[in-house]
Amino acid sequence: GGLVGYPTQTHHSIKNCKSLGDIECKAGTNYYIGGVGGQGGNTTQSYEGCTIKCNITTPTGCKTGMILGTAESLASGKKITCGTSEAPIKVSGSINETTLTADNFSEMLIGNPNTNGGEFITDNVQFGE
Repeated sequence: GGLVGYPTQTHHSIKNCKSLGDIECKAGTNYYIGGVGGQGGNTTQSYEGCTIKCNITTPTGCKTGMILGTAESLASGKKITCGTSEAPIKVSGSINETTLTADNFSEMLIGNPNTNGGEFITDNVQFGE
């Protein structure tokens, strides 16, 4: 991930951070790549007031999202909350040369949205800088 790889064990609060620039994976195996995190982990997390402005390039098969690569490990009762009304998450950039637009950005926020019963909340994520 641009800021966190795979958080485990405790609550993680990420506030007012910026994930800027290029993220490139050249690995021969499938990884989880995201502007904030690679994997959701089995913890409750919150991201507030962050800016994600990345161009992410990954090989075919990687789970890639502008915020998170995968939420598969997010168990029942755990959640990741992206932004608040006062401190939204602002997202722009591209994944594998597909530029985010107002029409496609919600589909590109998380590479694999399936959870293990947890929640990935994106109500306060905005397209643009």
